[in-house]
Amino acid sequence: GVGDACDNCPVTSNPGQEDVDGDGVGDVCDDCPLVADPLQVDTDGDGFGDACDNCVLDANPGQEDSDLDNVGNICDNCVVFNN
Repeated sequence: GVGDACDNCPVTSNPGQEDVDGDGVGDVCDDCPLVADPLQVDTDGDGFGDACDNCVLDANPGQEDSDLDNVGNICDNCVVFNN
């Protein structure tokens, strides 16, 4: 119901045009729906934009982070949970 010129996700249906992070990209097609990322850069191609990816250079679609240090397991040099 929204024309492509005004649609914040022209190839994905999103009639409510929700954009929680305010970056101009609709939530349903935003690679970082909670972090403003207007350029939608995804260097490693894992579906998470660089602005919210915990391993920007290594594809890790599950974003696993066992030790909760905000560095994904796949690129973390110490994946031990410290208490």
